[in-house]
Amino acid sequence: MQSRWICRCFLAVASAFTGCNRADPLPPTAVLAPVPGSESVQVKSVVVPVRHEVASDEPRVRIHLTMVEIHSRGPFPKELPDLWTSKETSSVFSTDEIQAAVVEAEKTGMARGRAWADLEVASGQTGDWDSNGGAIAGVTVTVTMGSDGLVQVSFVAPQDKPNTEQTIPNESKADLRENETLVVAGPTSHGYSTEISTYPYLGDIPVIGPLFFSAKKTTKVSNKALFLLSWEAIPK
Repeated sequence: MQSRWICRCFLAVASAFTGCNRADPLPPTAVLAPVPGSESVQVKSVVVPVRHEVASDEPRVRIHLTMVEIHSRGPFPKELPDLWTSKETSSVFSTDEIQAAVVEAEKTGMARGRAWADLEVASGQTGDWDSNGGAIAGVTVTVTMGSDGLVQVSFVAPQDKPNTEQTIPNESKADLRENETLVVAGPTSHGYSTEISTYPYLGDIPVIGPLFFSAKKTTKVSNKALFLLSWEAIPK
């Protein structure tokens, strides 16, 4: 009896000891703490973006459009083509040449350029920039790819209506190579300044003070705009 009791006690102690030291598998969501004295390592997941390309049998081109505003507070920049004094409302220039002319005109403070988002257009299709805040609504371009490295461009942009302050759509057509830019005369923007004057002391009287104010429309500002259109081929 005594030997059996001693054996049972030994088995109970051994079972309790081995049970306390048995480690269950960690669940998948468990986080292991770093070992003291070692650096913790963080593993970040890598997301690989997937590009969705639209298949198209027609060749595509990327259109670059810049609008150059020419200030009226001084002489017309000699670097830029003054299409308003000629019979032609558009002309083709070397891209490097016209870009250098815009830079020089900006240095003198007589012009400033604003490039719009590039537009991808397939051959035979028409694109527009109306989605860019509508600031140049009505500006469209239609391209036709030629076999000799030329792109036939049909560019529609608002231009001045003769003898009025209104604009009408005007179409310019040209054959452009990849290193050429079509320059088109754009509309003239009109601005007015208002001068407000008041009589001394009387204008400061509460309630009735505004009765002694006088407003006068003084200055008319007319800034001319140029549209610069160029393209580059998009590899298939």
